[in-house]
Amino acid sequence: MSRYDIIVTELVRTGSDDLFWRAVGTCNGRSFDAKSILYQGSPIFKIVNAGPISKSSWGRGERSAVASACRHKMLSETGQLPVTQRRQKTARRKRRDPNVKYHHSGWPMNSSISALKRSR
Repeated sequence: MSRYDIIVTELVRTGSDDLFWRAVGTCNGRSFDAKSILYQGSPIFKIVNAGPISKSSWGRGERSAVASACRHKMLSETGQLPVTQRRQKTARRKRRDPNVKYHHSGWPMNSSISALKRSR
């Protein structure tokens, strides 16, 4: 699905808690070394010595993909990986009488005019 082939070969905890990590791996054949920093109270991964985007060979998409892969590996390592559940769409199941004309809002045309105007 992703156009980046990212393999995180090593993930090591560098602090006493689950906030500081160091990751080593490859992204499309190029090796990277990433470390986590705290940003708004949660750890995010940054590529070490990547520099600013304008002067670096690491693009924004590559940086984001590496950070996402490292975070996924970190969460699976600590057992915090959330179970993804798709939200079920709740279908509106109203019985419609085939003999009644309906407004585009779903109200029957024999409803009050004020109700039909509010439904726009």
